[in-house]
Amino acid sequence: MHRLSISLAWEQTKSCLATDGPLLGTVAAALIALPVAVLNVISPAGFSLDGSGSAWLLVAPLVVIIFLLLAQLALVRLAIGPSVSVGDAILHGIRRLPVYFAANLLVGLVLFAFIILCTMILLGAGVPLNESSVQLSPAIIALGIAVAVIYCFAWVRFFAMAAPVACAEVAGPIAIIRRSWELTAGNSWNLLGFILLFLVSASIAILAITSVAGIITQLLIGPLTAFSVSALLVGLVVAVANAAMITLLTAMLARIYVQLSGRGSIDVSVPRTGA
Repeated sequence: MHRLSISLAWEQTKSCLATDGPLLGTVAAALIALPVAVLNVISPAGFSLDGSGSAWLLVAPLVVIIFLLLAQLALVRLAIGPSVSVGDAILHGIRRLPVYFAANLLVGLVLFAFIILCTMILLGAGVPLNESSVQLSPAIIALGIAVAVIYCFAWVRFFAMAAPVACAEVAGPIAIIRRSWELTAGNSWNLLGFILLFLVSASIAILAITSVAGIITQLLIGPLTAFSVSALLVGLVVAVANAAMITLLTAMLARIYVQLSGRGSIDVSVPRTGA
């Protein structure tokens, strides 16, 4: 077991961004910013799960998710080294995408089952869960916090290292989850604290940026409607902000993986073609 140093991972991430920033930026622009911008232009108000709308509109968010998963793998490949071209990183991500996607589904099912189990326990204990009758008593609030902590802790153990493992090691979906569990042993709370702090800070920043952009755009150009100039401009702001957040977090997790695995740059059997 290797001890985690967030400060060391941050210094290595900064070095990676300084060295391979253009490569990481290219991947982020192509696989994160572009799909997210298109999604926001198509539906600025988001997508409904009630079955309304055409089939392709309902499939669009899933397509974007697949692009985001591919982007994670390509970004990890660039962040852990040895140096490869953007094309090689994306091709490697495409090869590893099926197992990584399957690992996502497995973890999602496990965490969903956990939520269902908690719901059944509460119902069995006679706690009403419909909106009109739920009472936010101290006990309910404490229980909710406990469930949220357990959920986040389980996610960190099962999945925080999944993208780096899927990229750097020859492993199937179950082996990816098992390996993530092994790597995070003894470092779970530090890793959870870092991820929560990062996500909360980044989410607040993105919300502030996109809110200001939305208000200014609607005042100067017009309302946010599908395929409008306003939707395009706000979509670009949302896309760039999310691309920056995902790129930084993914690079950090890649360097954390290198630390926890006790290895230097990782041989992932991708031709070394340079940057």
